[in-house]
Amino acid sequence: MKQRILILITILVCVATSVSAFQFTPISKDFDPNGTGARQTFRVINDTDKTIGVQISALTRDMDLYGDETLEDASKYFYIYPKQVVVKPDSYQTVRVQWKGPAAIDEELSYRIEAEQLPLNFNQTTEGANLNILLVYRGTMYVVPEDISYNLRMLSIKTHIESDGSKFVAIEMQNDGNTHQIMYQPEFTITSHSGDITTSQVTLTQDELKGFAGENILAGQRRIFLVPWPAELKEGQLSATYEMENIR
Repeated sequence: MKQRILILITILVCVATSVSAFQFTPISKDFDPNGTGARQTFRVINDTDKTIGVQISALTRDMDLYGDETLEDASKYFYIYPKQVVVKPDSYQTVRVQWKGPAAIDEELSYRIEAEQLPLNFNQTTEGANLNILLVYRGTMYVVPEDISYNLRMLSIKTHIESDGSKFVAIEMQNDGNTHQIMYQPEFTITSHSGDITTSQVTLTQDELKGFAGENILAGQRRIFLVPWPAELKEGQLSATYEMENIR
């Protein structure tokens, strides 16, 4: 999965700059719904020369058809200790996270863990305000059932044109498995038809499937992926065959 480090920038007046960075690892963890595997650890690493403060939160994760996420508080499902840390320069703090939801599940549950830097060193000056750059790491937490299954299928493939005229192939996929599925090493052979006549055919591999390769569908959900329209593919009714490795 492509994990992204989100940078939140609070700008008042850009006169002076105060920046302290940190690392949060690992960026993804699997949890068992019960037993020792329901408890995992993360680490806040301060590799700067300034003391930093970081707040850790658990969030629910709901993904829409185009991969945009809605995040809400999930503190009732996870015990986090400590929730706030102050880390001295060139040191680290271990954070313990424990699942406290159902002890048995049939389908994988997906959450976010967020580590947000707190503005401890914000100082107003007579010449103006500082520029605070606050880092926010968002990782993933998966609560995994004992037995996992993969079952991915294509629902549709068709032309999609954005309001600015950009043209895409829209591929709609359904994840009927009980774990998330990464679009790993995909290969699509797309055929354009005019009635019963094949007008063009193109085979796209991982590097040519931008907007699809490396993306993620959560368990039991579906998504629409927009792939840039291949120059050699003619307009028409589309069909496709595909191959992909099962990987989560």
